[in-house]
Amino acid sequence: MTNMTITIDECLPRIKGSRVVVTGGAGFIGSHLVDYLVEKAVEQVVVIDNLTRPRLDWVKKKAKNHRVIFVNADITCENITTLFFGADVVFHLAAISRVMVAEQDPERTFAVNVMGTVKVAKAAHQAEIPRMVFTSSREVYGDPLTLPVKEDAPRTPKNTYGASKASAELYLDSSTAKHLEVVTLRLTNVYGPGDIGRVIPTFIKTALGHEPLVVFGGEQMLDFIWVGDVVEVLIKAAFSQKPPLKPVNVGSGVALPLRTLSNKVLTLTRNGNFVQIEPSRAPEVERFQADVTLANKYYGLLSPVDPLEKLPEVLRDFQ
Repeated sequence: MTNMTITIDECLPRIKGSRVVVTGGAGFIGSHLVDYLVEKAVEQVVVIDNLTRPRLDWVKKKAKNHRVIFVNADITCENITTLFFGADVVFHLAAISRVMVAEQDPERTFAVNVMGTVKVAKAAHQAEIPRMVFTSSREVYGDPLTLPVKEDAPRTPKNTYGASKASAELYLDSSTAKHLEVVTLRLTNVYGPGDIGRVIPTFIKTALGHEPLVVFGGEQMLDFIWVGDVVEVLIKAAFSQKPPLKPVNVGSGVALPLRTLSNKVLTLTRNGNFVQIEPSRAPEVERFQADVTLANKYYGLLSPVDPLEKLPEVLRDFQ
């Protein structure tokens, strides 16, 4: 394991001419990652996605790029191994990733997030891919006892989504998966253009519709991180010579009250409607702040003064 901070410059020679597999590559984070890979002259990106939550306009645009191959496939039921042969690295992003959606269908959530991970890891092994980057979640911690949360805090998930990600982590930690070099990144609340269904795009869409913003509980504090920062960490994890082979939190390191977010959205949209406080939802973690000491040490991830400084870029995506 390296003790030196990984830089993008050291990764660029390995990106150029490489072949990459991205599961969930047509989704929010995956699409931004694919854009970066294409921009940096990757030879080929194989995107495996069942198009449950795709960026359709983006898919149509990228489908014209000869470096991108789209495969409409479900990682839980397709024989995907042949798609992995010849690849240098796999980014495993495919997941059911929204807490309340996962609560509605725990069986499907575990099928995708756990057995899907098993199948992707097996396919990577059979194709002799040396490294897999796995996007886990801050939800594996559940309700933390203290903030900020370090990586050695116990995994005590509060909801189905968190339990599924913790289970996938445990599998990848097991001897069964030791034939594969796995880099696990525990993402906090990622935001940016192209997202749907989560709190920031929901707030913006609601405000633009001149309706009150609904906040469940009213006292939430979350750790928001810009998608571009996440993509850079993903790249460093995949293409550095020796990334840390232990989970690393990827967040801003700032606990931001949801009331602050709602006020910013109302100000940006010039909407005078109010915030409507509703009872908290039991499955949701209400207070989280990542300790990003390791992310800074290994990946050079810095805590911004204002985690939401790029919120106007998300708003432009709606206009």
